[in-house]
Amino acid sequence: MINHQIYKDNTSIINRNYIFPDVDIILTFPRPLHLESNLDYGNLTLIPAYALLSEYEFSRCFVWRSTDNGKTFQLFNMFPDGINGNEMAFVQTKNGILAHIRSDNHPYLLESWSDDFGQTWSYPAGVTFQKSNKAVVGGPPHLLKLHDGRLLCTYGYRFEKMGIRGIISENDGFTWQEPIILRDDGGYLSSLYKKKFLRKLPPPGNDIGYPVSIQLKDGAILTAYYITCEDKVTHIATTTWKV
Repeated sequence: MINHQIYKDNTSIINRNYIFPDVDIILTFPRPLHLESNLDYGNLTLIPAYALLSEYEFSRCFVWRSTDNGKTFQLFNMFPDGINGNEMAFVQTKNGILAHIRSDNHPYLLESWSDDFGQTWSYPAGVTFQKSNKAVVGGPPHLLKLHDGRLLCTYGYRFEKMGIRGIISENDGFTWQEPIILRDDGGYLSSLYKKKFLRKLPPPGNDIGYPVSIQLKDGAILTAYYITCEDKVTHIATTTWKV
């Protein structure tokens, strides 16, 4: 598993500078790893992952599930009927575990629910804004439960004007308010890119986002992400803001 992605064999990652001798991979670490969790279910740990089972297919959603505080894990296929998706975020709610999912074949954010501690998941549906009923466009998502119980989803927005956005839910994730624009000055092509390496993605400077948010003691939100601005230097940045 690399960057939450599971590879069926090493042929799909030869060009990514990773080399594995066998399909079966055992990872060892020199020290214990800290696993961040938005869950409060005792020893339950859920780690989102996605798998590219074939170079001709879209990615599939999986979850590594542990009930012994991370000592052992079992892999669950979230959508056995073949629904595609990749980067995800989990958060605990009063009604179960909510997942926000980035799709492989469209720009809309998806959601799914589990009421059995991550073993099975509902059919994914589009996340929409409560007032306009328009689909939420963006990703990958990050979910955070705020001190007052509200839910925050932050995500990258890869259309004009590109930047970082956040949405708030006051009813445990069932509906979401209109987006809060943290910044919209991204979308520039890094000076390190060479034309021959550009993928066919419109426009070429849309590599932006992957936010992670935390709430500080004073109630402010600190959101970290990466972005490329007018100076064409891709960098990690933070925005501190309040809701």
